[in-house]
Amino acid sequence: MVRPDTVCKSIVRALKESERLPDETTYSVYEIDADGGQSNLRPPIVEVTTTGAMVYDEHNTDLVDYATDGSDNAIGYIYESEFEMPIAIDLWTAEGGHYDPYELGEAVRYALYRYDDKHVGDPLPDPDDPSVPQDEITQFFMGDGNVRNDLSMTPALRRWRQDGTVWFYETINTAEEYGALPYVASIVGPNEDDVLQ
Repeated sequence: MVRPDTVCKSIVRALKESERLPDETTYSVYEIDADGGQSNLRPPIVEVTTTGAMVYDEHNTDLVDYATDGSDNAIGYIYESEFEMPIAIDLWTAEGGHYDPYELGEAVRYALYRYDDKHVGDPLPDPDDPSVPQDEITQFFMGDGNVRNDLSMTPALRRWRQDGTVWFYETINTAEEYGALPYVASIVGPNEDDVLQ
């Protein structure tokens, strides 16, 4: 089942598999807190996060199949719900460091170019197994990429942001989530001898 963190992890997997970014790049699927536990991370850092609320269409929950047991008895329903989610891919580099934020920003864009549905449109990889496509992510579009430095807060860091939008669906199997529904296993009727003729 695809969730927002799965989408972010799929993008991280695609970036790693591209081999366009330096080997020492650190990846994160949550906003890094420079004052907290992540303050010891060294740039370059790629941070893939959601940038807003997921848009869910309450009228698009579709019944797509029936869950069955080993004897093909219907024991539940399978629904799909589609979501649209904005994402941000932030690339952090150090001022005066070895890495140019513009060059690495372009590396991010080129690494994801093949997954952008405006271009090649390959499916993003599964985060756990890159040889398996993440088919529940139905569309991925890259938006603008530009410098987003905040020199008043982080004067020694440079940030490149690549915006994007992802559409994905979530599959709910009611038999797995809420338990199997009861069904009629057998019908007991009168004996043929007892039926009036």
